[in-house]
Amino acid sequence: IWVHDIPLHKMAASLGQAIFQAQEAADTNLKQYKEMKKKEHQLDLRWLEAYRSQDPHFGLERMEALLALRGNPHIDCRVIHVAGTNGKGSTIATLSQLLRQAGLRVGVFTSPYLIHYNDQITIKGEAISDQDLQTYLDSYQQLLQAEQSKAVFQGLTEFEVMTAIAYDYFAHEE
Repeated sequence: IWVHDIPLHKMAASLGQAIFQAQEAADTNLKQYKEMKKKEHQLDLRWLEAYRSQDPHFGLERMEALLALRGNPHIDCRVIHVAGTNGKGSTIATLSQLLRQAGLRVGVFTSPYLIHYNDQITIKGEAISDQDLQTYLDSYQQLLQAEQSKAVFQGLTEFEVMTAIAYDYFAHEE
């Protein structure tokens, strides 16, 4: 059997070599993953835990108020919102690659994070640094402590805080 002028036994050998290389790459990735898991990020997320909620209250009022306190950074960002049950990760990866190949600077915010808390906010495929994320976290902590008595911020969630931080980061890193 011939496929595109290549004997089947040569294709099988090439396929076997490709599988072997893929396995080696997977082993390397697993080692890197284990090393990354060992690395302790130096983020203080304790205050943010108070905003974790299993009973979110839907509406944009809290987000609008929070973003307004930060100068509405979302207005400076062009956004593609990817939502749904399945395929978001691969869709985002494909769109990100296409847009970067077109010369655009691409920021991605995903929730929940996969390995490290920083992973949910990236620009050009690079996660926000511990130092930058901690700076934003500290800033938002101070801001929310000063505004905590306002009714609009009652029920604010961790997701909403992180979404605002992502917009803030994207707007200021451009």
